[in-house]
Amino acid sequence: METLTIAAIAGPIMALIGIGIFVNKKYYQGMMKDFMKDTSAVYLGGIFAALIGLVIVQQHTASWTLDAAGLVTLFGYAAVIKGALLLALPEQVLGCGQTMAKSENLMTAAGAGSIIIGAYLTYVAYYMVEVAEVVVPAV
Repeated sequence: METLTIAAIAGPIMALIGIGIFVNKKYYQGMMKDFMKDTSAVYLGGIFAALIGLVIVQQHTASWTLDAAGLVTLFGYAAVIKGALLLALPEQVLGCGQTMAKSENLMTAAGAGSIIIGAYLTYVAYYMVEVAEVVVPAV
């Protein structure tokens, strides 16, 4: 799976989540609190995070550069780690989540980070491809 494919999927989703956090912060805080109370949701969240992370790690050529490829690699490994922690140490992870759900500043930072990273990945996936196709003639 190419970097641009993953960026084209993850970028818009991340940007929309960030916008959602800014538009309705209380809703997202409540959703996080509800999620942490539901042990089945935590378990499934761990499985899905690990699964998505493993697919990215397995299918994406690891790159530790300061560009979209490095960001996708980082997200793949972070998802694997998050999934593993949710499955192995759910109570400890949920403690961190509760802290975030209670803090307006942390929610704002998460929303801003999600918008910035999502916009960057979206830009790279959709705009840079068009530029590359125009600049590099087809053979």
